[in-house]
Amino acid sequence: MNPEELLDIIQGGKGVISRDEMRRLFQQSGLLLADEQIVENSSAEDINRKILNLLLEKKSRQSIEKMDIPLSRQLQNLRFLGGENLTLAGLLLLSDHV
Repeated sequence: MNPEELLDIIQGGKGVISRDEMRRLFQQSGLLLADEQIVENSSAEDINRKILNLLLEKKSRQSIEKMDIPLSRQLQNLRFLGGENLTLAGLLLLSDHV
């Protein structure tokens, strides 16, 4: 199903589209990226700070401690945190619980 077909369904009231089908359409159109999806019940507490420190040192040549930026802001800047929860990318890259 392409976006035009979806629009026809919504406007015409011809049927109901499943959540999975809607997600697939948004992913195909580039409006929804899997790695930016929020993982419920996750938080900044779930990350391995050693891994994050290695990543930041590689990227900015500074350790977490030397940066004057709160941890949550650093994670948001990297798109690893959305609100209070980690994104799928953040969880996969930085967590020991995967």
